[in-house]
Amino acid sequence: MAEENDSKSSVELATKLVQLGTARDKTETILQAAKESAIKRHVETLREIINEVNKLVRTIEAEKITAKENSDEIDTWIGEIEEKLNEGDEKITILEQWLNETREKREYSDQKYRKVEEGS
Repeated sequence: MAEENDSKSSVELATKLVQLGTARDKTETILQAAKESAIKRHVETLREIINEVNKLVRTIEAEKITAKENSDEIDTWIGEIEEKLNEGDEKITILEQWLNETREKREYSDQKYRKVEEGS
């Protein structure tokens, strides 16, 4: 039973890592389209996948510990996955910077417009 769960969790993790890579690779294209709603959705997608990967990693880590696997090997395995998670986090940071800059530009433009209207 434990092997079946480990296998199922491992398959789920592999799938989520592919999804993370795909989403990460789409980031530049989504940024170039410069559509705020699409960028917000993409941030949420990346966050969701990262959270799911993290949860699966913890589940599999617990299974590996229970199976008395070598702790150094577990740490190495976790480190490799955390690199992929960090890459996803970096993309989220880039997307959030774009959203913040866009919001600031809109606020500046709105303030400028109000000043022009007040001056009329």
